[in-house]
Amino acid sequence: MDIKIILKWNKEVTIKLKKLSENDLLTAKNKILLTAAKLIQQESKRLVPNKSWTLNKSIKYKLFKDHAQVYSNLSYAKYVHEWTKPHLIKPLTKKSLYREKDWIWYFSKLVHHPWTKANPFFETALKNKENEIIKRCNEILQSVINNL
Repeated sequence: MDIKIILKWNKEVTIKLKKLSENDLLTAKNKILLTAAKLIQQESKRLVPNKSWTLNKSIKYKLFKDHAQVYSNLSYAKYVHEWTKPHLIKPLTKKSLYREKDWIWYFSKLVHHPWTKANPFFETALKNKENEIIKRCNEILQSVINNL
């Protein structure tokens, strides 16, 4: 489960950016991608359900040459982000499944799991932080252009 951030310049920005050196452009692009990735990562961590902090801790980001990626490498992140239909859970390695509730242990050979509602935390984080990302992008570009 991941979200990719890709920069696309409009014509006005392209004309101004042609005045910059290749190194200045690369630095600005990397700074923008890093800022956007960090903002989305922080917001995703805030929005993810916190029954256990494992999913929260697994949200990371990577910077590539032309884009940034915010992701979770946990197998169940997809099911939290999207949804699950009703299904049966069977033990894989043990004789039965078990859980504890109010100091009482419950054992069963089969569990009927209801469907799970979607929690699109990556998409919501992107929507929540979109204006801030654009604002920070403008600030970074403005500072680079002013340093000409």
